[in-house]
Amino acid sequence: MLTIHSYVNLFSILTSKIKFLTTFRDILFHTIIFPVAILTSLMFWGLYIINPELVMPSWAYQQIPGWINHVTHTYPFITVILEIILTKHEIPSSMKKATLLTLTAFTGYILILVHFYLTYNVWLYPIFHYISTITTISILMSTAVLMVILSNIAIYISKTIHSSSFSLSSSTKYKKNI
Repeated sequence: MLTIHSYVNLFSILTSKIKFLTTFRDILFHTIIFPVAILTSLMFWGLYIINPELVMPSWAYQQIPGWINHVTHTYPFITVILEIILTKHEIPSSMKKATLLTLTAFTGYILILVHFYLTYNVWLYPIFHYISTITTISILMSTAVLMVILSNIAIYISKTIHSSSFSLSSSTKYKKNI
């Protein structure tokens, strides 16, 4: 009997941890993963259409085949779109906290970019070599706003696509009462 009790306790502990990890995964998906994947693909292809040198210098194409660069910047877009359509994610309970998490992650990334530039005098993205400091700051601020917008879009899409599964029990009750 003690063994059964131990297994039940272990199961309840693991279940609570799994619930926490699932919630954490879902929050990260809406606030960081979806916005970063979409933004990365859109910015890469937008800049690539304008001038391929803005996303990768010509010398790098001798080291990295162009198709690998294209797959690397397209695959995240495809996977998060499939993920949001096929997987029901828990929606963040607070839009303010979701926005704060998105902006915190983005700020951390910007700090890494700036640190790399100040340490090695090289921008990780070639476009920043061609534009002024004010333009760079404007682009980064606009990108932060776009990240928040994309996070809100992810939440909206999740609610819209999976709303029938959220309200299934209420519609079933309604049908029973008729």
